[in-house]
Amino acid sequence: MSAENRPHSPHENRPPESGVGPATSPDVELEFQSPSRTEPESELHFQIERTKLQTRVTALERALETSERQRTEIVTQYERLLEERTDEDDATGDETAGLVARLLGCWR
Repeated sequence: MSAENRPHSPHENRPPESGVGPATSPDVELEFQSPSRTEPESELHFQIERTKLQTRVTALERALETSERQRTEIVTQYERLLEERTDEDDATGDETAGLVARLLGCWR
């Protein structure tokens, strides 16, 4: 819609405000304005938020420690299993070599 065909807004022809901020009536609360708090109430709000954040950080740290501990346990378990398999392969290889040597010794 072009500017010529657009209906005029009642705010377009209003004179500029002389105040620094927007003029508001006491019964209108703008979205970006927070309700005014008294100093102790504001301090209590910040303390509650800080406590919530500290609790959340602590929970995340514990979860991370648990995850790292589980990962370490899995790696250790895998290393033990790999070592056992390597030991079994070595033992089987020794038995096979001994068996082949005896067979060859019988044929000679």
